[in-house]
Amino acid sequence: VYPGEHPPSLAITGPDPDDRFAVGQTVPLTAQATDAEDGALSGSAITWSLRLRHGNHHHPHLGPVTGGSVTTTYPTPEDLVAARTSRLVVTATAVDSRGLTTTVRRALLPRVVELTFRTSPDGGRLVIQGERRSTPVVLTSWVGYDFPVRAPDQEIDGVSSVFARWADGGARQRDVTTPATATQYVARFRRR
Repeated sequence: VYPGEHPPSLAITGPDPDDRFAVGQTVPLTAQATDAEDGALSGSAITWSLRLRHGNHHHPHLGPVTGGSVTTTYPTPEDLVAARTSRLVVTATAVDSRGLTTTVRRALLPRVVELTFRTSPDGGRLVIQGERRSTPVVLTSWVGYDFPVRAPDQEIDGVSSVFARWADGGARQRDVTTPATATQYVARFRRR
């Protein structure tokens, strides 16, 4: 304990709190720290840690690393289910010459879009990221996130149906890279 000493002040100055990020996008992080006794603190006084937060647990993403600025890339969610509740959490800690610290946190949010999957005729099933789903189904995904989709042969309304094509082209088994805008994917089937 040091009477009269004050912990440093710390602010994350970038990115803007309203920014949203696509998977794989470069994310530059900057912070500034000052101390009543020491004045402006150098970047070596700031330590960063980043974690991918999902539900009640997290995964390490970066750090700890030291500097007034660091760069990372935005991660992928664990899966499509996790895309609704996941985010990247930044923790920055500043330490002054007496060892007093201040920690600040900020959530870095993903850019999300809704993707609609359908079959033609209506009412079929698709295998989306390994899970068989009845259509139509609307899913939330992060822009830039890749996941597999398959259109198996099946019975639709009691009629044996064979995969013909995706409305936008592509093979029966395909990887979808989540686009920047809401998009619909339609698997077309024909009678066997």
